[in-house]
Amino acid sequence: MISPKIDIIIPTFKSKDITLLALKSFLKFNDYFNFKYIVVENSNDESYKNDVLSLSDDITWIQNPISEVGSFANANGLHKGLDSSSGDFVFLCHNDVMAVNNDWMKFLFDKIDKGGYSVVGFRRDPGRINAIHASGILAERKLSKSLSLYPVGNGSYMDVTDSLTKYCVDNGLNHYSCRNTFNNT
Repeated sequence: MISPKIDIIIPTFKSKDITLLALKSFLKFNDYFNFKYIVVENSNDESYKNDVLSLSDDITWIQNPISEVGSFANANGLHKGLDSSSGDFVFLCHNDVMAVNNDWMKFLFDKIDKGGYSVVGFRRDPGRINAIHASGILAERKLSKSLSLYPVGNGSYMDVTDSLTKYCVDNGLNHYSCRNTFNNT
């Protein structure tokens, strides 16, 4: 199997310790893939930039000082990361996501490669449109770049990255979320 290029895009906001922990876990558990990491700092804080960049030559730091907060800031950071992305696929995630074994991305990617799914992720948000949550979502870069990842509120509220699930539903494409303790205790 030829490993696809997967860019991991991580928006963050003044969160040195948790961001470093997430990156270290991805770097440790990456036997099957060669990732490119894109960290988007949604502030003027550069205090931990060198700590992040010293972890690997495959990390890009994007300074993105914005006034937006919450989901809008997260979506803005994801779009900035997508602008810098060159992989075939992107894994969009929060900075508190941790890899815990070497098969984590293989499990997700196999759902796309062999399972016929277009978008896969860690969990669903049962509210709103039952979307795959932005805490960890794998999709083709081309698809991710073609949609607005910003929250919208036209009658039925959609949060950041919910547009990926909506696109799948509207176009009859399969989408998958793992079993998890949030949705199934």
